[in-house]
Amino acid sequence: MPYIKYQTRPKYDTKVEQILEELRISEKDNPDGVYGETNYVIYKLCLGLALIKSEVGNISYTILQNIVGLLECVKQEIIHKQLQQYESLKEEENGDLSESTILKRIIHSKQNYK
Repeated sequence: MPYIKYQTRPKYDTKVEQILEELRISEKDNPDGVYGETNYVIYKLCLGLALIKSEVGNISYTILQNIVGLLECVKQEIIHKQLQQYESLKEEENGDLSESTILKRIIHSKQNYK
């Protein structure tokens, strides 16, 4: 992900924290609904970006395709920075799945059929 300059972050961080505070309040009232509300916020940001990128108010396929690519990069960043660290921690706590007896049996049985 192209990293945003340190000096630029505060102007966005303040606004993001405001949105997160609203989501914290929503979480208390409707724990399942907070995902839908988050989806709405992300959708509105993406649609707003599409309007900013379109010079005459016409949103093009290319602009939308670039926004989808942006969302994919965000997904990959979450996987890379958050999920993989969590999985590594759990692997240390619980052992690697490749050490699983069931998995070893499956691998062994497949090798016997070759």
